[in-house]
Amino acid sequence: MPRMSQRICRCDTLDVRAQMPDCFAVKSAELLRRLNRLATKRGWEIMATRGSGSHLKVRLNGKTTVIAMHRTDLPTGTFRKVLKDLGVTTDDLEL
Repeated sequence: MPRMSQRICRCDTLDVRAQMPDCFAVKSAELLRRLNRLATKRGWEIMATRGSGSHLKVRLNGKTTVIAMHRTDLPTGTFRKVLKDLGVTTDDLEL
């Protein structure tokens, strides 16, 4: 059994997004724009209030979630969790 300093690093693996075709690189501002567009199209009520730090609390049609407003892309898991919390699919957002 190799010691910690002798472990082999496998750096030749592909990026996770390259292996998962249903992943989307979306910035939080773009996600918020698309949620606003969806709410307008379907006649839903959307409300975004300031949260702690650089986060927004988003309430869409009675369901609430928190979105981090950073400049980088949202991680895939975070993106999926936001959609799950709000009851929205990627097809609804027209991605």
